[in-house]
Amino acid sequence: MVEGRRGGRGFDGARLRALRHRAKLSQRALGLAIGADETVIASYENGRAAPRVDRLGQLALALGASPADLLPADSELDS
Repeated sequence: MVEGRRGGRGFDGARLRALRHRAKLSQRALGLAIGADETVIASYENGRAAPRVDRLGQLALALGASPADLLPADSELDS
């Protein structure tokens, strides 16, 4: 999970990877769908970067998911 600029937790790369696999998309295919390079997708999944809000929406749309599906569950925030 990647922490935001203000130290909050706001993105879960493992969820992105799971949704991408469920959609049977490669990192390259997902990147093409949102206008990004596959290395950007890899960075998101590996926790080295977090998408901006607009990109989060693009990812969710490409994956047939809700943007909330890419964020940590409330219980994960408490731990």
